[in-house]
Amino acid sequence: MSNNSSSGLSPQDMNELENLYKSSEFNTLENKVEELLKKHSKNVNLHNILGVSLQAQGKLKESLKIFEKIIKLQPNFYLAHYNMGNVLKQSLDLKGAKTCYEKCINFSPTFIDAHISLGLILLDLNKLDESANVFKMALKLKPEDGNLHRHLSSVTKYSEKNSHIRDMEKIISNDKITQEQQIQISFALGKAYEDIKNYEKAFAYWKQGNSLKRKEIEYSTKYYARLVQVVKENFTNDLFEKFKNYGKPDKTLIFIVGMPRSGTTLVQQILSSHPEVFGVGESNQFSNKINQCFFKENGFLKENLHNCDPKNFTKIGEDYINNIRQFSTDAKHILVKDLLNFTWLGFIKIIFPNAKIVHCVRNPLDNCVSLFKNYFIGGVDFSYDLIELGEYYNLYQDVMLFWNNILPNYYVNVFYDELINEPKKQIEKLLNFCNLEWNENCIKFYNNKNSISTGTNSINVHQPIYKTSMQYWKCYEKQLQPLLEILKT
Repeated sequence: MSNNSSSGLSPQDMNELENLYKSSEFNTLENKVEELLKKHSKNVNLHNILGVSLQAQGKLKESLKIFEKIIKLQPNFYLAHYNMGNVLKQSLDLKGAKTCYEKCINFSPTFIDAHISLGLILLDLNKLDESANVFKMALKLKPEDGNLHRHLSSVTKYSEKNSHIRDMEKIISNDKITQEQQIQISFALGKAYEDIKNYEKAFAYWKQGNSLKRKEIEYSTKYYARLVQVVKENFTNDLFEKFKNYGKPDKTLIFIVGMPRSGTTLVQQILSSHPEVFGVGESNQFSNKINQCFFKENGFLKENLHNCDPKNFTKIGEDYINNIRQFSTDAKHILVKDLLNFTWLGFIKIIFPNAKIVHCVRNPLDNCVSLFKNYFIGGVDFSYDLIELGEYYNLYQDVMLFWNNILPNYYVNVFYDELINEPKKQIEKLLNFCNLEWNENCIKFYNNKNSISTGTNSINVHQPIYKTSMQYWKCYEKQLQPLLEILKT
């Protein structure tokens, strides 16, 4: 929540707004800003915070109107252009978002976040060279920005002669750089050395980046183990029987679930290439709602699920469908990628009894290596330590085995290696499960012009299926011993 000026607002008001934002209490934040705007109706910073709070709640159209209003009041207010770009990106208007980020940079050339967002949008639009140029231009403004180096590395195919490797080595050897710079550049150098097949050096840098990142976050395997236990104890046949006639019987939704880096982006691109399917990309709205409505912060339930008012399940379903429909009012099916929803399949079954679930599965070692070598913006806190990564993967397998036993044939498994080896056969199986007719667009998914923001995965979805990422964990077999000992392979 960036604000340069807070004219007319007391320090107490500003602190309260800041704290509400940091604690993600966006509904309360919205109400507080509305109250302050009665006294400070022309304060563009307050309008900006209101727009951000609406976006965070998924109220995209309302949020967009706020930023449009700010730009009319003060056309050169760069943050309004930036935040409007974020809303348009979330609304899947990637070209509109690109224009907003360009305007933001025009009004504030040194605002690095806008350069990063523009570079990532160009990546989504399959303009790799333009994306790389944006990151390079931004590095001239801020040569040691680790985030920029990491993003540039993601769109660069390195050779040993590439001077960017030397530039990053020089920065990381400086003992005055911050821990955040070290983390970002470690991941970038890992990518660069993997490109030139120096696997030992690549892994050493990833290990360094992961180790430093792990120190910054609070994560406990025990917490997730307890969550899985709570799920297994509560989702009984009796519970499903009790609530079988509630929820939202809508047939709109297809959920993609699975571990991150398990082929979910590829499956998303294949399905969203079907004319009857509209893909909204990655969204954690449902998992956030489940956490908020049913769980305490310690991972225990707020109340016994048997005692829940069945109307609540219907209300959650209606609110979610209404929210997701803002992306497309007429699509027969809406595809949502909310990966860690695999823990909540029981909730999906009760709230959306007719939703389709597609579960992506990949070789555990390939999956875990792919997680370990990537830097994530929140939500994947289990991936920064090989032992914790293995423990989490085992818990994921446990909970999926549980769902398979209690909800047999409820979801379809799409195995990454099988999809790569026999694309037509596996795509047919996938479409049959989703009650979709065969469509040639699905096998030519890389031509899909309907842009879904997929971050650095965009590089992969714009090219045909390739086999180089199968069994590539073997390049790191020696370094993976701690993981190999834990995984139930």
